[in-house]
Amino acid sequence: IRDKVAQAHEKSILLYVHMDLAEGIGKDRAGINYLANMGVDGIISTRSNLIKLAREANMFTVQRFFVVDSHSVDTVIETVKASKADMIEVMPGVVSKVISKLKEHIKIPIIAGGLFEDENDPRSFFYIRKLSRPSIPWIKVFLWSFLPIWRPVWNVT
Repeated sequence: IRDKVAQAHEKSILLYVHMDLAEGIGKDRAGINYLANMGVDGIISTRSNLIKLAREANMFTVQRFFVVDSHSVDTVIETVKASKADMIEVMPGVVSKVISKLKEHIKIPIIAGGLFEDENDPRSFFYIRKLSRPSIPWIKVFLWSFLPIWRPVWNVT
């Protein structure tokens, strides 16, 4: 892992491990500390306990949430207050009304994920938001300028 991290960092690529999908790495303090010691920049997870442990290890954290109803929105707000994630991912990514509501209560970046079928889906979402709320056109630039950091480790040459 350390070699892949070094290769990525040489190319200014940040590496995040999706803890919910990673096999062979403990889903506990020892696993998080191992990744931090290897130089991994952050984690992605739905699990608050892993987000808290990664924050303690000075790693960047992205907490994922599946928003399926209005109760889910309340759960996201309370969970983020407790976990102190650096960023959240709301899925499915085509829930612009939910993201707008969350932005009223959560003051960290929000990325949209899931259910995108092609590159036009997220672009359409941000174009609509730009028309209805001129104060957020930077989000489109933010999302598309950071997409290269989400390359999986095995694509690093």
